[in-house]
Amino acid sequence: MKHLVFDVNVVLDLWLNRGDTTVIEALLERSRAGEARVWIAASSLPILHYVCRNELKKRGADGAEAAALTSRLAQSLL
Repeated sequence: MKHLVFDVNVVLDLWLNRGDTTVIEALLERSRAGEARVWIAASSLPILHYVCRNELKKRGADGAEAAALTSRLAQSLL
């Protein structure tokens, strides 16, 4: 079994639809099929939350909406 470590930018690309996420989605599918395990460093979580929330606000979401969506995305990692 392969172990894949996603860095902050990989997760943000997926969450925020930044660029082509075909490769990321394929790796996640391998994980769902039991062929690989995906890891994210715990120290990345506050960075993900901060950057994602701010990017959503730049895209027009109000603060509460951006925070709620970011929290839901973070929960999807667990």
